[in-house]
Amino acid sequence: MRQFFKFFLASVLGFFVSIFLIVFIGVILIAGMVAALGDKSVKPKQNMVLELDLNYSIGEQTIDNPLLEYIDKSGSQPLGLDEILYNIERASKDDNVKGLLIRPGILSAGYGTLEEIAGAIQDFRKSGKFVYAYCEFLSEKNYLIASACDSVFLNPSGNIALDGLSSNVIFYKGLLDKLGVEMELFKVGTHKGAAEVFTQEKLSELNKEQIQRYIDGVYELFCTDVSKNRGVSKDELKRKISNFEVQTPQQALDSKWIDGIWYEDQVADLIKQKTGRSVNEKICFTNISNYRKMSGPNLRISNSKNKIAFVYIDGEISYNNNKESMGQSNCKSLMNTLRKIRYNKDIKALVVRVNSPGGSAYGSDQLWREIGLIKKVKPVIVSMGDVAASGGYYLSAPADTIVVSKYTLTGSIGVFALYPNANAFLKDKLGLSFESVKTGEFADMGMPGRNFSSTERAIIQNGVNNVYNNFTKVVREGRGLDSASVESVAQGKIWIAQDAIQYHLADVVGGIQKAVDIAAYKAGVDSGDYSIIYLPKRDDFTSMFLNMSSMFTDYKLKTQLGDFYPYYINLKSVRERAGMQMYLPISPLLD
Repeated sequence: MRQFFKFFLASVLGFFVSIFLIVFIGVILIAGMVAALGDKSVKPKQNMVLELDLNYSIGEQTIDNPLLEYIDKSGSQPLGLDEILYNIERASKDDNVKGLLIRPGILSAGYGTLEEIAGAIQDFRKSGKFVYAYCEFLSEKNYLIASACDSVFLNPSGNIALDGLSSNVIFYKGLLDKLGVEMELFKVGTHKGAAEVFTQEKLSELNKEQIQRYIDGVYELFCTDVSKNRGVSKDELKRKISNFEVQTPQQALDSKWIDGIWYEDQVADLIKQKTGRSVNEKICFTNISNYRKMSGPNLRISNSKNKIAFVYIDGEISYNNNKESMGQSNCKSLMNTLRKIRYNKDIKALVVRVNSPGGSAYGSDQLWREIGLIKKVKPVIVSMGDVAASGGYYLSAPADTIVVSKYTLTGSIGVFALYPNANAFLKDKLGLSFESVKTGEFADMGMPGRNFSSTERAIIQNGVNNVYNNFTKVVREGRGLDSASVESVAQGKIWIAQDAIQYHLADVVGGIQKAVDIAAYKAGVDSGDYSIIYLPKRDDFTSMFLNMSSMFTDYKLKTQLGDFYPYYINLKSVRERAGMQMYLPISPLLD
């Protein structure tokens, strides 16, 4: 009995000690998280040099989840395009910031995004402060950013990969064949090539031709921008890149593509001279992630009652996914946000930032409906980023004005439905067989274990035809075009911005600020007499806590995978692509 009480009391004591430790650790953890959610304003340092490291995958919006920041203590969480642009502009007006050092790195972003950043750098230079680019590697993407700076310095051991653009497509048909899975395709659009990666082992000629036309257009714009920024001959630049004539730092210097072959300490010495420091003094470098926490010029404060709502539709359009995920736009959450905007009388106009290759036809249609309802009561302006195609174009069509980056890839007005036929896999690989007892001929249509009949295929194709007809109707009514004009630019064809404007699919070339300016003008609001509300707002603490695991995983994957992240998203979303889809045939992230 004594032994029993001994073990019993030890167990009770152990239980209460464990509870105490769990509660204690929980309190400490929650207190830290709450602190992370609180005001993080930091006193600015004097004579700072702002450092912008772009060696990551740049999205439209910053992942502003303090729980992630609490987990990742590096203090340099990658910023989205929104905070990059805002803080560059803020630094240009901050007397504590003396200059800007850009580290382009091996960045991952579309050319529309890069154009916005290059434009912000050029605006920063107008303040009279220096902007230097220090590169360890030169490719088309990071050189577009670097060329916008005062001076470009390349490490003596730096690699050069300025050898032209390519669009690389991964095909999955061979893999699916080995598994015994056949993808059954139903589509409308001679150029609609989004599903080719699942049904073919190479690009169709029509799809290959339009991709070639697009990358040729991007290459032409790139050479125009760089030659203007660097003051070099465009024809000579194109020839040297196309023939890969510049392969060493010295050749880059001789071609006037860079201003110096310097080590990092040499760039630091130059910055010390520019900021009036002695050789032995330390430079006050501040990365942009920390700078955004510092007090200083606040360009977002406005006492005006006039509000302009700014909504992001970024990534693949998904209707079935209820969780927030990088690379996808949650339709249900966006629909709720758009409804609130419609009923809010203080909001005078809406700017929709679209950077989406499309996705769910149903989800795209729901967003189109909400945007169309807003247009009836207040101006709607669409700002297109790297890509706004297929479903991304569908939901943009009702806007009063469509503003495109000159690099924007848009159009792809077409529809497809993709159904996996896994009968061989289920029977031959897994040994499964199926039998149905049904009340009608079509009751088990789409069930595993059997193929579609010819009648069922006709039913599905008819459904795809109806969605396509509705798509062209949306474009016809939204853009004020006749049927023949729409059909000539539809059929899944993709267009670069200048062509989109020529064919009246878009209205004007410009960036985010131009879209906001047009929104203010159409709303009858004086310049500067408004404030911008970025929606949807950050999740509450509970939602962030519940979504922390998936958000942290997505954040790390995007950071690690870079340009390969879209391929991961593509594979991940295959399971959601049963049914009607409006999706772009290529990735706008050219290599």
